[in-house]
Amino acid sequence: YTTEHDKTYTRWPSKSARSIGDKTNCTIGDTSSQYLANTRSSVGCSFRRLSRNAEGIIILGQKPKDIRQEIARVVNSKHNTKWTELQVKSKIAYVRTKYREAAKMNSTGQGSQVSSKQLEVCPEFSRLHEVYGGNLAANPPPPKQSVNFGDGPAASEITDDESSDLDPHEDTFDNDSNAGSHAESSNVTPSNKRRKVNGSVSSIVLTNSIEELKHASDQHRQAYDESRNELRQREQTVEIREREVSEKLLRLAEDSNRLAEEARVRLREELAAERAEFRKEMAEGRAELKEDRAEFRREKAEFVMERDQLKMENAALRKELEVTCRTIRSPKDH
Repeated sequence: YTTEHDKTYTRWPSKSARSIGDKTNCTIGDTSSQYLANTRSSVGCSFRRLSRNAEGIIILGQKPKDIRQEIARVVNSKHNTKWTELQVKSKIAYVRTKYREAAKMNSTGQGSQVSSKQLEVCPEFSRLHEVYGGNLAANPPPPKQSVNFGDGPAASEITDDESSDLDPHEDTFDNDSNAGSHAESSNVTPSNKRRKVNGSVSSIVLTNSIEELKHASDQHRQAYDESRNELRQREQTVEIREREVSEKLLRLAEDSNRLAEEARVRLREELAAERAEFRKEMAEGRAELKEDRAEFRREKAEFVMERDQLKMENAALRKELEVTCRTIRSPKDH
């Protein structure tokens, strides 16, 4: 793991120290020391940009996942990020892929143009090549577990199932490196004095490791509780919002039904009033028509009577005229 300002590595102890499973934690002071660039999990780093004031870290366990978890913890604490172990693994795999893609250009035979193209594909190719392309990456020394977890609560977090997230070649490399470390440790027997010194150092490292584990566990527990509380608050907010929306929709539905019912009632009342008025007008019209008919019949009867009377008067006058005419003619005949 490297950044612009601080670089931290693990220095492997001598063979005598490794024989009892000890691992030295140190701070990088210069570029001449024998520090490992974490090649076991293929985390490529360069010695050119190392800080002289970097703080040392202790990585517990023998699996690449332990290293990636420590990388994520350091990055998150230094740069206020939220990387996870899987994100670190993905970034390492991405860098390795870019490096291999750039390294394949060496066989194209393009001469001086290869370097520029390699930097275009992988800007950190020169630094990565010192790690991936060197003997240290090809034959890395096996890591040693500095603490025996036993049956404690932390042991349940480091199981054989963690190797399932590694690539096939990484699993094979783990088995080979562990076998080599056991063979090497069986051939070397340290003195009693060195055993006591290493035992005291291991006790200090164990105590510090336990404290760090407790601190990390408390931090993870606090972060988990905070995230769980935040999630609960969000769920409660969503539930309250859903309840408010449901109540609002229910009120809108009730208001809509009420307005529709009021409109229907008002329409029925208006229609009934119009029907009553229409019926009243029809009744009045029929009464007027009936009166008009009766008036017409009376006038007709009066007209018939007046006509008959005129006919009778006309007949009487005609008769009187005939009599008069006869009377006038009679003297002339005589």
